Amino acid sequence: MKKAALRSALSAQQKNIMVCDDVTQLDGKTSSAEKMLVNLLPEAKAILIIADKPSQLMLRSVSNLQQVLVTSPTRLTAFEVVAADAIIFTQDSVKSLEARLETAEKAE
Repeated sequence: MKKAALRSALSAQQKNIMVCDDVTQLDGKTSSAEKMLVNLLPEAKAILIIADKPSQLMLRSVSNLQQVLVTSPTRLTAFEVVAADAIIFTQDSVKSLEARLETAEKAE
């Protein structure tokens, strides 16, 4: 049921989802992360970043931004998806999430 809820939440938020690998290139400075996110998503109040293997620099860059939550595709929940105004996936995280949801379909 959790996987079905996650699929429904992602479907409901599809207009707010973007795929961008730029977040993996952050340099560890909060100011550069904030500048990049404001340029990408000027209206967003709650941003969810889904990265398969987030680097320490990326985590350090966004750790002081209260409106940003970073998670992995294996830990992603429907609540996190619904609570976000904008969702950023990396290329690798899209593939991992697809694999996670496909295995759920086979088990059903």
